[in-house]
Amino acid sequence: MEMTSSIIYPKEVCIEVPESHGIWFEFFQSDEAFFHCILAMAQAFSDWLQGGEGESIKVMRYLANTYRCVNDKLKKEGTPDDATIAVVMSITMHNNLLRAPGGAKVHLNALQRMVELRGGLSSFPTLLLLHKICRTDIEFSLQSGSLPRFYRDEFPYTTMRSSSTWVDTTYEAFINATNAHIYNVDIQTVFRDMLCASRFINTLKVTNQKIAPLVFQEILISTGYRLMYICPLDGPRLLPAADDVCHLALLAMVTTILIRKGYNRLSYPYLAGLFHDSIAKITENPSVCNGFLLWLLFMAGISIFDVKDDAWLQLMLKRHISLMELESWQSVKIELTEYPWIDYFHDGPGLELWDTLARS
Repeated sequence: MEMTSSIIYPKEVCIEVPESHGIWFEFFQSDEAFFHCILAMAQAFSDWLQGGEGESIKVMRYLANTYRCVNDKLKKEGTPDDATIAVVMSITMHNNLLRAPGGAKVHLNALQRMVELRGGLSSFPTLLLLHKICRTDIEFSLQSGSLPRFYRDEFPYTTMRSSSTWVDTTYEAFINATNAHIYNVDIQTVFRDMLCASRFINTLKVTNQKIAPLVFQEILISTGYRLMYICPLDGPRLLPAADDVCHLALLAMVTTILIRKGYNRLSYPYLAGLFHDSIAKITENPSVCNGFLLWLLFMAGISIFDVKDDAWLQLMLKRHISLMELESWQSVKIELTEYPWIDYFHDGPGLELWDTLARS
């Protein structure tokens, strides 16, 4: 539980609230299915960190016990309780991590049905469980390209507007988006919110403060859902070039927060293919904003592409950095922070990418 919590609530960014995880320990102690599920998830996560692929014998044994307990419980009780929903949600998340969309879809279908039986997302007063359901839904949509099953938009505007940077950042976001020829109002709004959230979190870091965990989750969930509903990845791309590539870059940014730095990257085939093509298309426009293109290329390189394997991206980055006459990581970073960029999630991978380019 501590391992997955470190992904969802990174301690370097979020205030540590130990009692907030009490619900999971309660399930672990009182629900047999959840007990076996946690053993399976812990073993699978350990295998994943060590580079293992597929499900080990231990994981399959734990999952078999989990399924048995869930079936027995549903036969007795009928309506799924929080613990049962947490089990199905966790198994869906497990399949997402294993890049097993077939298994994830089956369990997400079951999760959707259980949530509907309970009366929808609004019937879940426990935000910790609700947030995990939403994250699992968004992650599956990013991997499969399909529309999410649920929707939640509780972006913490009250918290963001309390920041001294809000007014200046909202104006800057409008100017930067306009200069980049981003005119779709929905994309402009998410761009603004992600830039404001980035500045808010970065400012907290400078002052040795942290963000409330539930506020952090609402930022991620709100922006993830809004972006997915603007234009699903498996549907037609009817947006103008600049709007399209910005939409995909913001989704790529969401992937860097869903699975935080220090862990293996997941595969997002729909997003990768579309992002590659949209970058190629935008570079054909001689009036493309230099700073915007730099941000697109760096966001691509730290999220869903590996510059060591993707020669096209390495070539574009080196050419564009030379064009902008940027000679140090510090000068690059100044340009990148004009756009959504969270220091904790992006500085490390960004510097690593810069070093790779410098050595090549």
